[in-house]
Amino acid sequence: MRLATDTLNYVYNRWTLNHYGVEYGTNLRIKARIMIIKKKLDGGTIKLGNNLYINSSMRFNPVGGVQTVFAVFTEDGSIEIGDNVGMSNVVMGAFTRIKIGANVSIGGGVKIFDSDFHSLSFSERMQVPDTHFRSKPVTINDGAWIGADVLVLKGVTVGKEAVVGAGSIVTKDVPAEQVWAGNPAHFIKNVP
Repeated sequence: MRLATDTLNYVYNRWTLNHYGVEYGTNLRIKARIMIIKKKLDGGTIKLGNNLYINSSMRFNPVGGVQTVFAVFTEDGSIEIGDNVGMSNVVMGAFTRIKIGANVSIGGGVKIFDSDFHSLSFSERMQVPDTHFRSKPVTINDGAWIGADVLVLKGVTVGKEAVVGAGSIVTKDVPAEQVWAGNPAHFIKNVP
């Protein structure tokens, strides 16, 4: 039964990646299924590096959710993931750009958003569609480690080899080689 399910998931994932024009490197390993959301098939870009490992189901990692989602909401939006990255049940939503460097570890249930999704103004929020919100790129640099259930918000840069503790909400830049945690995330110590 598991072999049949794994085979169906493999076929589904490859079809999904190709259908949505996702560029992906060699040795892409996906446990369970992923979801791709694009406003238009030919709008926005998603690029996945070599040796990407996506552990994406309750069966393989019950820590953070049930599915990895890559969503690009505009024709200019992009998600770029470097080589040798591992992640579990991650949700990324890009209106501008989300860029993940090489050798990054992203824990179960992490959410990375480059936008507020909605205006702060009530009257603007009530407009359909609500297009009066802010969006700024998010960058997670090489060697960073993002713990389980972290929320990374618009405009944030996580520095090289930085660590963000589980359950944190990251609202401002995390310098290289520092450990940050909390709500909102703040400096804890330097990486040993």
